[in-house]
Amino acid sequence: MEKLKKWLENYWYHYKWTTIVVLFFVVVLGIGIYQMASKSDYDTQIVYAGPVLLMSEEQIEGVNSAFEAILPEDRDGDGDKAIILHDFTILSDEQYAQKLEEADGSLAFDPSTRTNYIQNIMTLYSTGESSISLLDPYVYNIFFRQDAYVPLEEILGEKPEYALDDYSVRLSDTPFGQYFDSLDVLPEDTVLCFRKASELSTSDKTKEQYAFDQKLFVAIFIFTPPEL
Repeated sequence: MEKLKKWLENYWYHYKWTTIVVLFFVVVLGIGIYQMASKSDYDTQIVYAGPVLLMSEEQIEGVNSAFEAILPEDRDGDGDKAIILHDFTILSDEQYAQKLEEADGSLAFDPSTRTNYIQNIMTLYSTGESSISLLDPYVYNIFFRQDAYVPLEEILGEKPEYALDDYSVRLSDTPFGQYFDSLDVLPEDTVLCFRKASELSTSDKTKEQYAFDQKLFVAIFIFTPPEL
């Protein structure tokens, strides 16, 4: 027992932080696997990218439930209307500097992750897994310069009067965004837009998903708050 105790003390002294980091990723991976196992079926996926860190499961489920309430149909036929929200905390240099100042120089955000998160979003787009996006204007402009979005008129038949440009609106300007309180966790300037179909994804399944996402996008704009 004494030898074991000394070995453990020696191990902890040399590998303390390595062990902590490994355990952290094991826990994160375990939570991810559990979430996938408990809710493996979904009808579509939506991207949020911006300065807000959605910390709690309640916040994420709140955003999900708003969109699930207007899903046009149960696409996968499992009897449950469900979406997955992919949320990426991305700050512009200006936003990072401001939050760093507000936090008195201590901020749990690594600017180097920004490039990785942008790449993750590009992967979701290129594989056809996600078309509807809720983006901070900074992130929106990154993809706007790549001619990434479908004109609103092409999907909706006309451009809403409150549109920011030919491709986007503020979520908070839509009756849908104003009605569901759970969407208030997102910044007021969050941009709603629709990604162009990926040229890399031409399977029937991907085309079906893209058509379904268009229906949901239309449902957002034709949503009418119920009479109280």
